[in-house]
Amino acid sequence: MKFFNERVLCPLALLACGVAASSAHAIVIEASYGTNDGFGSGFAAGSPYEGNVFPTPGPGDEPFEDRRNNGSFSWSPIDLSGYSTINSIAVEYSVYGMLAGSELTLNNYAIANLESEMLGSEGMPEQYVWSEQVDITDRSMLDALFQQEITLEFVSAALANLWSLDYVNLVIDVDELSGSEPEEPEDNDTVAISEPFTFSLFGLALLGMGLSRRRSGA
Repeated sequence: MKFFNERVLCPLALLACGVAASSAHAIVIEASYGTNDGFGSGFAAGSPYEGNVFPTPGPGDEPFEDRRNNGSFSWSPIDLSGYSTINSIAVEYSVYGMLAGSELTLNNYAIANLESEMLGSEGMPEQYVWSEQVDITDRSMLDALFQQEITLEFVSAALANLWSLDYVNLVIDVDELSGSEPEEPEDNDTVAISEPFTFSLFGLALLGMGLSRRRSGA
């Protein structure tokens, strides 16, 4: 029995605790639309443009990237139905040409005003490149996105509004996997252990402790 106590009980208890800890781990999910290249023409944040002057789309540009667009743009890159405990969401983007009153929304929650229209030196509206990173840590909004498909939308203030998108990056930090796991990047070597297997190890550890106490009492 001493052999069981020393050689089996301790390793089982440690293994059970280790497996329980490995069932939860942090994951960072990233998705990007477009390329941060200054609209293909070197337009940096704060750069103005006159009239309807837009850069010419380059080869390989996506439909709303580096070109004149009108109406709204919607992008649904990530499904969170298999994740839980969303810790934070970061949205980084660069846009210009959006009229005052245009918004950036996440699942219909307004998260930023697209402030690329400003008053110029003569008091007339002028358009500037607007770049920003929006960090979402509000617990109520993060909980509302639980188990949802993430939809990011640039909502134009007018259908005739002409505007251009350089890029948008979405970074979501989640904490646990629940049930069946979504597909993860290949470089993520985390291995999920089933709950029945975890409970079996705990049971063996408890059984060993019980036998140990019974033996010492005898």
